[in-house]
Amino acid sequence: MSEIVRHRVFGTSPFLGRNDEQCPVNLPGPSWAKVVRKKKKYLTVPVDLPGNVAPKVLSETQHARVRSRLSTLLVEIKADDFPALARKIRGGVDPAVISDSVRGMRQPKSGGLLIEVRGGQTRLDAVRAEIARTAGSEVAVRTLQQRAVHEIRDLDQWSSSEEVLEAMANATGTGAETLKAVGLRKRFGGTQTALVSLPLDASRKVVDAGRLRVGLVSCRVRLAESKTRCFRCLAFGHTVKLCDGPDRTSCCRR
Repeated sequence: MSEIVRHRVFGTSPFLGRNDEQCPVNLPGPSWAKVVRKKKKYLTVPVDLPGNVAPKVLSETQHARVRSRLSTLLVEIKADDFPALARKIRGGVDPAVISDSVRGMRQPKSGGLLIEVRGGQTRLDAVRAEIARTAGSEVAVRTLQQRAVHEIRDLDQWSSSEEVLEAMANATGTGAETLKAVGLRKRFGGTQTALVSLPLDASRKVVDAGRLRVGLVSCRVRLAESKTRCFRCLAFGHTVKLCDGPDRTSCCRR
């Protein structure tokens, strides 16, 4: 049996241990073929067919909307006093003032009484005053509103937090007491960036416009991206409950 036949039958190499000069160039049998990887096939749906809608692409001036929630009043009471106070509020409020503003009432696990109110800031203040009058002066009534942090860019180097809050209050039509300056830091090119927290419903007009005039500069405004941060290891992307990093709670950030 020749070496080539032995290679075909038993799978051994007939030229094992030989140099290139002893190996023939053309071997009997099929020739080598180049394997070409096939491309993956993706299912594409034509957009021009009836019933198909093209995906919406946001431009640079458009931003994804945040789903707004109803404003909520929190009546701080103990669990033992909840049934009596709930009956007192339900039977003592003036229907003419409350009207159809109350969306719902419930008792959370943390205690107290949550009252969901629909309407603007004026309606919320009226319902809060009526609930506080009915509950009595010894019961605290707080307003819980959905807030969002907004980023104001391109501020000049002389702008202050007070000027930013004043410009935001004038643009949104809300009181200065509802606004809060989160931070003001310097950026490149002699500009500054401010972070302002305010009720989400009041900021729709400014976010849709995308601009806010502070001083002489028309600044860019957008919703700040929320970043999850662990206050144990000071890293981003997870919380304390899922942290497996080193404990840096005693470290000074500065």
